[in-house]
Amino acid sequence: MVSWRGIVDHPIIVRVASSRGYSRSTVEFLAKVVADFMKFVEVDSVEALLEKFKSMSLDDILAVFKSYFISRRQVLAPKTIWNWSNAFRVFLFENGIRVDRISKDITMEYKRYVSRRGIPKLLKRDIIEKDDIRRLILAGDTRSRALISVLASSGLRIGVSALKLQLKHFRDPLDKELPAYMLEIPEELTKAEYGQENPHITFISREARDYLLAYLKKREAKGEKITPESYLFVTYRNGEPEPLTYAGARHIWNRLCSAAGIDRRPVPLPGAKTGSINKHKQVIRYNVRIHSLRKYFKTACSLMGVDRVATEAMLGHSLAQFGIESVYDYCIQNLEWLRDQYLRALPALTFVAELPQEIAVANHQAREEIKLLKERIAALEEATRFYEALLKHLQKKNPKLLKELGID
Repeated sequence: MVSWRGIVDHPIIVRVASSRGYSRSTVEFLAKVVADFMKFVEVDSVEALLEKFKSMSLDDILAVFKSYFISRRQVLAPKTIWNWSNAFRVFLFENGIRVDRISKDITMEYKRYVSRRGIPKLLKRDIIEKDDIRRLILAGDTRSRALISVLASSGLRIGVSALKLQLKHFRDPLDKELPAYMLEIPEELTKAEYGQENPHITFISREARDYLLAYLKKREAKGEKITPESYLFVTYRNGEPEPLTYAGARHIWNRLCSAAGIDRRPVPLPGAKTGSINKHKQVIRYNVRIHSLRKYFKTACSLMGVDRVATEAMLGHSLAQFGIESVYDYCIQNLEWLRDQYLRALPALTFVAELPQEIAVANHQAREEIKLLKERIAALEEATRFYEALLKHLQKKNPKLLKELGID
């Protein structure tokens, strides 16, 4: 059976990775994709795979993608199928097979056989509401409160950058009273086993800062020396602090959801064949996951009127669709604008504590201005109705006057 580990260092894959500037984790992802297509078309080497596709017409290649979509929709999530098929198209293109000429057709086949079918209804929820997050925070201990509030108010990926954060990554001093605190996510924090981001800038709320400082003080009381190099979240092994692991964070999440009564019903998905026998491995996804906090951040920004480019930048997403090449450079050039945009969402990103006074005052002033504008609009609409009625009356009674005034 083909194993991705057996081909990850294959010269052809290494060449594609070098040409594209892939990281090691992306090379491993590509190897998994190529291995899956090798299984699907029933060849036992990378060379045989390429020879098979080179011998096909574009119509034949399109038919392979169609069959692949139909086959894999039973065992893979739609997004996974899309990402894998895109990676394989890049692999073929880099090896002289011009599948870019049928890209639109491949996309149509994907939409026809995969995306329209969607995913199980329960999984479509995968969302969490503000009151749920409030319950999670109140149900937690000092570390849990800091972890949940930082994740929810920053939009960071738990499996990528959040657990690698150190105090030195804050651009604002935590002992200063600010409505929000700027975090810099450099390149070394953006790649991990569980995904990747672009280097970027984001923020945490004052509430999250307060929980974090309380957690740091508790660690100091245990004898830990807190320095700029200290990780935000740690666990202790043999009395020494070590960065909290992804598995440890998930364990905290599971415990908090149980304590807060958050619905996490396990959802069984179709299994995948493993080994040489027809044995199915059960795949489980959960109704609400820790990644839901990142989704909440994005939704909160949207609902609170944050500029879409700012939202995508603070999430570390690519801004290529907006014609911006470097997310990090864009953030650095627009720091105060990003801060202003973040503050718009702060009411939705503060869960238990009172809003900072300056934000509360700004919100009150905004509400007063909106009220005044609504009153002015109502007065203008009433005046418009009056003058429209007057005009109709003059058109009937004195059209000559209107003509003299130049109103026809």
